[in-house]
Amino acid sequence: MSFGFGAGEIITVGTLVWNVYTAYASAPEQFRNFSQEILSLHVVIRKVEDHLGISGTGGQAAGSQLRDSGGVACLSTNDKNDLKILYDGLQMTMKELEDLLQKYQSLTAKRNFMHRLRWGQEDLVGLRDKLRSNIALLTAFNTTLAK
Repeated sequence: MSFGFGAGEIITVGTLVWNVYTAYASAPEQFRNFSQEILSLHVVIRKVEDHLGISGTGGQAAGSQLRDSGGVACLSTNDKNDLKILYDGLQMTMKELEDLLQKYQSLTAKRNFMHRLRWGQEDLVGLRDKLRSNIALLTAFNTTLAK
């Protein structure tokens, strides 16, 4: 079964990761420490792109050019399906991180310090675990492609 997953979806998620990274890099300190892990995830995504012969995220969201030299098309159906599952999970995690930062910034605007403090610490633990899981899963996938 094919999901129609290709280079465009990989570039879209890579760009989303880069955008979330830049937002977190300039965020308040309790979020800033996530930026290194998000950047590590971006590095792993670029390695998958490189391995598949795709060019597009390269550290810049704007003006990226999509180039797929057949890498995704050359994957087996199982590998395409596996990659789609990984990228769908990654995209959900990035959306959660985006939403979390927006919610925090909204609370900051309202100056609700105690609520912001309680809320932020609770949500960060689970998201850090998801980030690490995404990094590990994509690294493992990339390793299997290299064999």
